[in-house]
Amino acid sequence: MIPNYAAVKIAITRPDGGVSIMSFLTVGRGNSLPNGADWLDKAIGSWSRPPTDAVVAEEVARAIPDAVAWQRILDSEVPKDRTFRDALVVKGGALTHDMETARKLARDMLRHQRAAVMPELDGEWMRAIGQDKKAEADKIEADRQVWRDAPADPKIDAAQTTGELALIINKG
Repeated sequence: MIPNYAAVKIAITRPDGGVSIMSFLTVGRGNSLPNGADWLDKAIGSWSRPPTDAVVAEEVARAIPDAVAWQRILDSEVPKDRTFRDALVVKGGALTHDMETARKLARDMLRHQRAAVMPELDGEWMRAIGQDKKAEADKIEADRQVWRDAPADPKIDAAQTTGELALIINKG
């Protein structure tokens, strides 16, 4: 019988304060044994290993040699939406988002969206100006200004959750 893969989630705090999520396999398949594993069925390459502190610590050190700390977390604690994954931190033993970092990420995302939209708006504005369509040019210029102002939106600073930030960045 081929075993299903099984994993334990590990939150690893990096030196920069951010968090990486590791899926530590407790059951798997391969042609060699990971540290701490025993063969379930060597013929098909299935193995299992307990997620002991020593074995997990060794895997963490191999993956992120300068890790500051690590802890087991529930799969349900890992945000399904990865938009603000670079803002994850561990505070008081819980996985959460650092809102200042999330706000910076939201501004960066808006700048990226703006960079994709502005060339088309610039072209439309130039055509409207060239064709002496002042009202159309004024409307396009207003759209361009909205994009220029987007990263400075005061709603970003007022946002208390990443969900609120997601609403701001997804409106564009």
